Amino acid sequence: MWLGLIVGSLVLWLVAGAVRANQREKAFLAAMAAAGLRVTQHVVGIDQKTGVGIDEVSGKMCLITADGKNLPTRLFPYDDLFSAELIEDGVSLMMASRGRFPHPGENGRWVNSAASSARVLELRLVVSRTTAPPLSLTFLNVQTPKNSRQYTDKAASARRWFSLMNVIIDQANRNEEERMARRAALETPAAPPVPLGAVADEIKKLGELMSSGLLTEEEFAEQKAKLLGDTDYEARAAARRLSFGNRTGRPS
Repeated sequence: MWLGLIVGSLVLWLVAGAVRANQREKAFLAAMAAAGLRVTQHVVGIDQKTGVGIDEVSGKMCLITADGKNLPTRLFPYDDLFSAELIEDGVSLMMASRGRFPHPGENGRWVNSAASSARVLELRLVVSRTTAPPLSLTFLNVQTPKNSRQYTDKAASARRWFSLMNVIIDQANRNEEERMARRAALETPAAPPVPLGAVADEIKKLGELMSSGLLTEEEFAEQKAKLLGDTDYEARAAARRLSFGNRTGRPS
């Protein structure tokens, strides 16, 4: 009898916990939606104190760190995500950040811990242009053997979200490189124009070559057009040749 009561109480406790977690998750989603995020993917920490949502259509993210019952949101574009770090019991397992600086565990390399169990597994996110502290999204908060199904599932979820953040950061790095390349191209000084006197001298030399028979009139006109920057000359010359061929019956 007592065993049945204990088992029944345990089941009720687990069900009540699942219901509370579900309600909390809905509250996080509602807060993200109220902030203007059309959530396509989201995750809530196992402690139900932090959450992350992303909108893959608009390229925005929303971070939530609960303050009691309040769920203040931070909405920002992908490019503002500065770094993501996966940490297990204080050891950095994976890290990615803006600027491609070298970090332990960078580029998805999993740094294995020698411990046979873990207590805390968290994803730490840092956002640029903000004074807010990093957000720590907890996937594990109780001592758990690493050969257990619970640890395997939580670690897989943590890796998945780290990989997602890594993709976002990598894209932001590429966007920044493209912006810098465009800026550099705009700032590159244009080639100085050829002085008019030099152009006139070159045309005079071409005229002398034509007078001596070393250039035909057509060759002279072509070279002169190039010196004067007449980019339409070739098209006009081709049209004249075609017209001449049609009148004479000869191919142009």
